[in-house]
Amino acid sequence: MTYAHRMVALGVAGVLAVGVTASGCATPWFGRSQSHADAPDAPTSSTDLKLATVTYLNGLCKLPNEQRNPLVRELNESLLPNHAVISCGRGGE
Repeated sequence: MTYAHRMVALGVAGVLAVGVTASGCATPWFGRSQSHADAPDAPTSSTDLKLATVTYLNGLCKLPNEQRNPLVRELNESLLPNHAVISCGRGGE
């Protein structure tokens, strides 16, 4: 087998490998089965807690400054032992 034939075979093998990988990512062949793909994931306590925390902080940051500042200060004082600070950013959003 000449050098040119080896390079052509290597190129075809590379294109084939990329194609198979891309098709595996684009279709559920290598993922979960079809019956499980339509079912929603079961919520766990950790995801519920994270979602509740994010929802609370989003609601807190959407409050007007007069209401938000005392609540953020109170929250930061309770988090102080853990060295964590909550901030709503520059514009409060």
